[in-house]
Amino acid sequence: MDQEKYTEEVLEKYNMTECKAVKTPISTSVKLSKEMCPKDDVEREEMSKIPYRSLIGFLTYLATSTRLDIAHAVSALGQYNSDYGLEHWKAAKRVFRYLQGQSKISQNTLNWYSRRQTNSGRIRRR
Repeated sequence: MDQEKYTEEVLEKYNMTECKAVKTPISTSVKLSKEMCPKDDVEREEMSKIPYRSLIGFLTYLATSTRLDIAHAVSALGQYNSDYGLEHWKAAKRVFRYLQGQSKISQNTLNWYSRRQTNSGRIRRR
């Protein structure tokens, strides 16, 4: 269930293989909101050239498959699929920057979770 190769392919597609990694998938200092959406048709036209929905689609697949660590960030970003601004795009790219630094974490997370679930069934109650 490891998605490392898929993650690398997506990073390459968006030219983010050499990006600077970050420790969290979403910034605590940036609050995504409707105020960040384009205000007029010119801004909307510019933003329509950015493959935001495609990027969110890739991230959603990862978040629902093996990368539960990005699920909250991807959910927050997905709320703006129909009307996204430059700040939303930057936040989505931050998730990729996080993945760049954490590409090997998915297998470890799943192994830990599986062991934890197996061990939880062994507890006896009186």
